Amino acid sequence: MVEIIEKIKAFAEILSTIDDEWSQLHQQLQQCDLESSDLLHEIELSKFNACEGYLLAKKLQEVRRRRREIKNTQEILQCIKDFAGNNKNLAIALYKLIKSMEEKLEIQQSRVYVPRVRQDIKLAREAI
Repeated sequence: MVEIIEKIKAFAEILSTIDDEWSQLHQQLQQCDLESSDLLHEIELSKFNACEGYLLAKKLQEVRRRRREIKNTQEILQCIKDFAGNNKNLAIALYKLIKSMEEKLEIQQSRVYVPRVRQDIKLAREAI
């Protein structure tokens, strides 16, 4: 039962942090765009030999690949973001569900039975 609660908590955490993750990715994307712009202006406005040109092209390629990874991640996260937007009350409901399940689990773990009729059994002696 604890595993189920942990899985629900993990899902609720994803829903509650998706906007923060999206913002971080957006900042990383902006950083890549600025780096790309710097490199393109360097290529446009500077004179360089073949080796320097290759190094600039390689740096630009690395930035563009990093940018593509970010865009791919954003594309996947957009699905979760849309789901969270369409189910705004779900996160609240999940936290209520988790609280209820944890309360039930706590009650179950501390449950004590007091025999009503049979006083000759071990449970009756422990209840005293």
